[in-house]
Amino acid sequence: MEPVKGGALANLPENAEKLFKEYDENSENVSYALRFCNELDNVFMILNGVSSLEQMKSSINIFKDIQPLTKEEHEIIDQVKDIVNDLTPIKCTECNYCIEHCPVNIPISKYFSTYNTYHINKTQNGDEMGASVYYLVLSENEENGAANECVECGACMKYCPQHLEIPDLLKEVDKELNDPGIREFFISE
Repeated sequence: MEPVKGGALANLPENAEKLFKEYDENSENVSYALRFCNELDNVFMILNGVSSLEQMKSSINIFKDIQPLTKEEHEIIDQVKDIVNDLTPIKCTECNYCIEHCPVNIPISKYFSTYNTYHINKTQNGDEMGASVYYLVLSENEENGAANECVECGACMKYCPQHLEIPDLLKEVDKELNDPGIREFFISE
């Protein structure tokens, strides 16, 4: 599951994508992720979520004649991994084990993902859309708690395989993405 990390590996930062394109200008970022997973020991099935017919066709074509990664491709993947990790401030894998234990129903991984995407885009091109995405997540379900509603009980941290300091990270998300003007727009809708 999640071989493309919720789509994050399909939409790589420019300098990471450039490495793949320089190696093979016709390659798709997704193909490297799927081929990497296909080589892992004990993997017998890869569940790749898609959101369009085009993505489905692409995945089918990749698996139709799947090729093992070359040594050079493994080296490029290591470089891409380093680029993405350097741009990703919160190392959440979006397993969601934390969410079911949150007493105020904060969609923790969605906020962390939004925060990470915001930082990647901000680094690349000064994108300031993080706050609006944050409020879209908040407004998609009335029962979702905002990042600043964390009661710091620590229940979520007991279930985090990454051992993240979730309450502290939620404060950081709130500090950076809580824009009152954007909040008013989305909450009043």
